[in-house]
Amino acid sequence: MKYSETALLQAVQIVLRMPADQRGAAYKNHECEIEADEMAKATVGDLYVAIMPGGRRPGPRHNTSAGVFDLVYGVDILVVARTSNVPRDRYAETVAALNAEADRILGAIDFDFTYLVNQTANELIEKKTGSTEGFVEPLKFTGCDAKPRPANPELFGANGAAQSGLVRKMSFHGARRITTRV
Repeated sequence: MKYSETALLQAVQIVLRMPADQRGAAYKNHECEIEADEMAKATVGDLYVAIMPGGRRPGPRHNTSAGVFDLVYGVDILVVARTSNVPRDRYAETVAALNAEADRILGAIDFDFTYLVNQTANELIEKKTGSTEGFVEPLKFTGCDAKPRPANPELFGANGAAQSGLVRKMSFHGARRITTRV
């Protein structure tokens, strides 16, 4: 249980930053960071991917065995595209760009058949805690915002009333880790 969510968030970040030929999404470090909420740094560029905790819930064995923690974790990913210099009638281009980024993320994270996210998280857990009880089920895409939402200046740590961009949140859940209670 210890370090599970943190390791999972870091693993998603590592995979999204990996080159595409290694099954990653090839984001640059400054484009893809772990955040606590739907806020970005004021210095982000035109594209930003925020990896956030997506909650946790008990797994099927959690309530039937007092000897284990069976927890299922989620990760939310917010895709942000600035539009401050784009006229409203050109937002379709920004929506297309957001959709392309969502597809890129989906391809790297959803039901990862190579278990790359799990392997990476498990290596981080073992290095940090010494535990070899890692994630046994991968993250699965569970949905995204029905349509892009306006990003107000506050999202970028700025002031004002004008829309600064468009955002779309994607959710991935199902990363299951069973650990022995001690």
